[in-house]
Parts: sequence; C-alpha cells; structure tokens
Amino acid sequence: MANQPWGDHLVGNVSGAWRLGAIADMNGDKSPDLVWQNLTTGSVCIWPMQTYNHVGPDTCWQGNVTSPWTLSGAADFTGDGKPDLLWHDVVNGDVIVWPMNGVTHTGPDRLIGNRPSGWIIGAVADFTATVSPTSFQWRQWRDERDTWIWPSRSRAVYRNT
Repeated sequence: MANQPWGDHLVGNVSGAWRLGAIADMNGDKSPDLVWQNLTTGSVCIWPMQTYNHVGPDTCWQGNVTSPWTLSGAADFTGDGKPDLLWHDVVNGDVIVWPMNGVTHTGPDRLIGNRPSGWIIGAVADFTATVSPTSFQWRQWRDERDTWIWPSRSRAVYRNT
C-alpha cells in the first residue's frame, strides 16, 4: 500500500454511551463502514465511510437492541456476499445473526449457538481457513489465555492452546 497516510484520524464524535461494535462494508461501496451500538438506548447506527471521512447519511434503528445484547462483529453469515451483524447475549450466552441486505435488517434473526456466561466474542473471522469468515474467537473475561475457535456452520468448538 504505497503512499498510505497512516496515523490517527478523527472521523466523528460520539457520546460515551456509544460503542463501536463492527467495521464492515455495509453499503457495498468497497469502503468499511462503522456500526455503533448505544448501550443506554439500544439504538444501532451505521456510519457510511469513505477512507477516513464519515459521509452519511446514517442508518439507525432506535431502541432496537437493549442490554444484555452486545454487537460483536460483522461478517457474511448467510452466504449472500454481504455482511450480517452478530449479536451476543452476555448473560445467557445466546448468539444470533441479524441478516442484512446492505444497511437494511432483513430478518428473521437466527440463533446460531450458545456459550456459557463468562465468555465474550473476541473476533469474527475465517480462523478455520474455509474461505468463509464465519468463525468466532471466544475468550474468557478474566483469562485471555483461554481461547476457543468456534465455526458457526458446524457449531464445533475447538480449543486453541
């Protein structure tokens, strides 16, 4: 990547209630967008981006997702070539996928598994080299040395030591 301007770039300003939950090309313009979750109101907003610029308009769902659900990432879980949103209930361990068509939540939501409390999703990627970014890296809250790789399609769990 020749002539890439590295460094910090201010792309916008949000209040402390907002948490960045995913980065993915949600609108199909070949530029990663930011997906935010408001931990107080439950609102979810997609910020369209071009390089380091927040270009808008934003797509928001007001009060749609409340605690204990946490936006944990974005990847193509439905096989349509478009990123979907991954949610984790940090209390009961349920993991669901919001099917997306660009910036539109198409539903129905799909439960894809459960993990005991005390575990969080650390990353969503193709950890199993299946050419499909649908595996999760789990880690314990208190012990980041204990990591599990969980392919979502087969629902198998692997321990990475």
